[in-house]
Amino acid sequence: MPGPLHCLPSRNKTPSATLSWSVSSADPLYPIANAATLESDVVAKAQATTATLRATFGGAQALEGVIAINTNWPGLTVPLTNNGGMVSQGRVVPSPEDDLQVNVFWDLREVASASAAQWEIAVSGAPGNVTIGTLILVESWEALKIKWGYGIRETHPVITKVTSHKKKLRYRIPVRYRAFTGTPFWAEDRALMRTLRRETHGPFTPFGFVPDEEDLEAFLVQFSEKDAEETYEFVSGRFDDTTEQGNVPMPIELEEVSGGVSLL
Repeated sequence: MPGPLHCLPSRNKTPSATLSWSVSSADPLYPIANAATLESDVVAKAQATTATLRATFGGAQALEGVIAINTNWPGLTVPLTNNGGMVSQGRVVPSPEDDLQVNVFWDLREVASASAAQWEIAVSGAPGNVTIGTLILVESWEALKIKWGYGIRETHPVITKVTSHKKKLRYRIPVRYRAFTGTPFWAEDRALMRTLRRETHGPFTPFGFVPDEEDLEAFLVQFSEKDAEETYEFVSGRFDDTTEQGNVPMPIELEEVSGGVSLL
């Protein structure tokens, strides 16, 4: 596993962009401004099953990635383009068996011409009017060196009622809950972990997270309410630069913010 990626809140450039639908138009009940928030269950919708989401900057903006959270694009090949000469980057959106929301991301770190004033995501043939909960325009990715000892937990909660005859009745809640646990071990990751926790104010601010950069899906997550931990097992070198070496286990637990609202 190459390891997880995340986008620091300060590296999310969506607040600096103007969002619009360049094909179709916005549903007045679900304005395009909703896609710029980190409340991914408050969605933006176009008024057609084919639409193009456009992000416009005041000048050329280099991006290393794009994350689309809480979409109704399952199974579609969705191209990402810009007006800076970048070759169209098609991405196959996962098709979940539970018919809940899907997330998708583009990794542009090795893509030429990934700098432009205008970026577009073209969606064609969605099962309903094109929908997106949150758009994250990633100025730069940060990589955590978690290559073993990680886990992903997925839960589909239900409501259970017991009748007077002791029969259990279960009612499905259209929600998917996922949590990620892992432990960065290297002293060189210490500053990065501190920066991430402080920028997010612990469990307060959500951020973009990719558990495995070779996978298709990304999450919008936040830290759990557990306190930050750093256990110094062995460290050598200076502490004020990047020369330190050694083991500093720093366990993390992340919770998915959007639980998988049904959009289909």
